[in-house]
Amino acid sequence: MRYPPREVQVKGPSMVLRYFKQIIDCPNTMMMLLDKFDLAEFDETILNYPRLTWLDMSRNNMLKIPAEIRQLQFVELINFSHNKLATIPRIVCMMQSIIDLSLDGNGIERIEPSIMLLTGLTRLSLSENRINRIHPSIFRLTNLVLLNLNQNELSKVPGLIVSLDKLDSLGLGSNVIEELPPEIRFLTALRQLVLYGNLLTSLPNGLRSLTKLEVLTVSQNSLREFPPSIAMGLVNLRELWLTHNKLKHLPTEIRFMSKLEQLWLQDNRLLVLPHELGNLTTLKVLALTGNNIDEIPMHVKNLRIYKEEDRQELEEFWQDKEKNPFTLKDADKVLMNWCVILLPVPSIVFTPQCLHLHCFLLSQIGVLTFAHHA
Repeated sequence: MRYPPREVQVKGPSMVLRYFKQIIDCPNTMMMLLDKFDLAEFDETILNYPRLTWLDMSRNNMLKIPAEIRQLQFVELINFSHNKLATIPRIVCMMQSIIDLSLDGNGIERIEPSIMLLTGLTRLSLSENRINRIHPSIFRLTNLVLLNLNQNELSKVPGLIVSLDKLDSLGLGSNVIEELPPEIRFLTALRQLVLYGNLLTSLPNGLRSLTKLEVLTVSQNSLREFPPSIAMGLVNLRELWLTHNKLKHLPTEIRFMSKLEQLWLQDNRLLVLPHELGNLTTLKVLALTGNNIDEIPMHVKNLRIYKEEDRQELEEFWQDKEKNPFTLKDADKVLMNWCVILLPVPSIVFTPQCLHLHCFLLSQIGVLTFAHHA
């Protein structure tokens, strides 16, 4: 998508002519930002700018989109997110110049069959709606690179999703999905797969075929294991989110994830960590709070997870902590100065107050944390 040479921000009802009459002198305006202005309806003065390619009218109060919008024959990006649209506007589906469409946070309950007309669409975002079924028309959009259906009411992912073989990012988080179709293994272009907040009890072995995957988010499900075959296949994974599941162990095959940088495992049922975790020399974040781990393997203890430029100060800090208790003041210092910290060795003493108040915050900004059990 080409980026426009100028953008226009305007305010209030009849905003274009009322507040910025000088815009009339810029008939080639290509981008218009009309977000957060409490607009109850589409302002037709926008149609005076037929060469618009970007139109952002998100976070308003529009109930419908008029047919006249079709006059914008060159528009490529439309953002009508966080309005009050009950359906995907059919008139928008007839604007075949659109390649990026965002309708997040409306009251949309179903996907209109007419969306298949947007054959050039590459990015479609429909998160935070009430959609309970992926209509087959979606699978006609074979140029999609991004499909965001997070925070809806989906219970099933049809096998027809295999037709979206160009997908780079697929968001299915915060729905009520109980299982994934085996056909998901054919989405080999995926780099990001978001599945948090569903009802998954297992992952299909076919995920191992997604060798380009870099981010996998499966937090807040009911997983009891992470299949070894998947660990062996996801060799390019950089972020793995498995928090708030029911995992009791990690597979030794995790050693094949040689590019892993972030491993989030909070609030599971882990008792031990595999020694092979120590082979992940690229690891920058390892979050373990909320488990029942009594002993950390020496190979894992030897991981150095911190910023290279903080090496000397960080080593001095931990040398001091081997002699003196880790206090709330120390936790504040870590929080303010470092993105990541070393895994604490057994000789470091944590105060309970420090753990309760800080371990969650530390994990959120990219800090390796371990819940010490006295």
